[in-house]
Amino acid sequence: MSSPRPGPPAAPEEPPGRRGTILIVDGDAAVRRVLRLVLEGEGWRAITAPDARRALALVDDDPPDVVLLEVALADQPGTEVAAALAQRQPRPRIVLMS
Repeated sequence: MSSPRPGPPAAPEEPPGRRGTILIVDGDAAVRRVLRLVLEGEGWRAITAPDARRALALVDDDPPDVVLLEVALADQPGTEVAAALAQRQPRPRIVLMS
């Protein structure tokens, strides 16, 4: 009788923060909190901003890989913020939320 062959080794778990940084921009604190908790649980580093002004300042200080961006921000339309972000280097991936 032959012994069973071992399967492939298990993939190592990614350490927290290994996936990159996501900036969450939303005027609703509860939305920011829930998204941050979910994304951090999946290994992302999540930073948050309640408005366009703070979001653009964060991008200048600590460029994210991805931006989750509310369309209807109080201080500036999310589409205008997305256009400004598209000009930045490195250019983050942008997801508009409504």
